[in-house]
Amino acid sequence: MPNEVLGSALLDDIIHVFVMACRERRYAEGTPLPLSVSDVSHVLAVYHVNMARWLIDDIVFALDEIVRG
Repeated sequence: MPNEVLGSALLDDIIHVFVMACRERRYAEGTPLPLSVSDVSHVLAVYHVNMARWLIDDIVFALDEIVRG
């Protein structure tokens, strides 16, 4: 039987920031544009994450690259 994957509150916070920032996403001719620093800033203005901002940006933008393909 596989080992249970343990959750992380910090990982949950980052995923929450990513999902909320995606709600700010803009589109051009039906194509999703990359998230911007402004999109992430809007989320972090109301939702605090105890992590360095540069690291939050790096992770959120990496997730965005994966999702947009």
